[in-house]
Amino acid sequence: MKTLPFLTTGLLTVAMAASPRTVTAEPIEITFGTLVLTQFGGVMHLEGARGLVLDARGDGRATIMECDGLTDQCDPGRTVTLNTGWLGSTLGGQATIDGETFPVGLGTETTGAAVAIFSGSILMPAFSDDESVSVAAPFTFFGRLSYPAPLNMPPSAPVDLTGQGTATVDLAWVSSGAGSWDVRGATYLFEPTGADPIPEPTTLILVGSGLGASLIVKHRARRTRRSFRP
Repeated sequence: MKTLPFLTTGLLTVAMAASPRTVTAEPIEITFGTLVLTQFGGVMHLEGARGLVLDARGDGRATIMECDGLTDQCDPGRTVTLNTGWLGSTLGGQATIDGETFPVGLGTETTGAAVAIFSGSILMPAFSDDESVSVAAPFTFFGRLSYPAPLNMPPSAPVDLTGQGTATVDLAWVSSGAGSWDVRGATYLFEPTGADPIPEPTTLILVGSGLGASLIVKHRARRTRRSFRP
């Protein structure tokens, strides 16, 4: 996985400036979604409040910039970025929000536009005789969704998107030279903030036992009160 159009800070600034805001609104948190990176691009599915659904594909190959295999290597023990992203015509698909559905692409009278930026870092593992491994690390997400801009009409305020989750990166060992890891793919899985963790089985057993004991005590108390009635 070599090169993907990567959003630097400068490109992000241009993307944000290209979407003038007319109203300040609360960002929409992505509560469910995925980004799957392959050697042929990225496929993204996002869901959130206000009926938001965004299905889009990013052009270009996915990459972890430090692992381009040309000037740098993903050596074991090295921390590299998980940063990747698209804007404008490099991210196309379909969006639904507030009951309105429209295509996403260049941003015209009938087409909206989107920005998607994923950030994070990951530690390359030591080689342990396994030719391929998967490693996970957290990521953060920023996006922006712009509505179609009808001719001679003021543009609607774009909607900011936020999110976080865990990225799992698939690595393959390249034995040439001193050896290094090559990125074969990655999956970014969104997780809503403040989500209650799923109870472990032992916790469920303890809670169930406590409720059962409480019911037994109440039942015995009722029988005792009945036995003392005149």
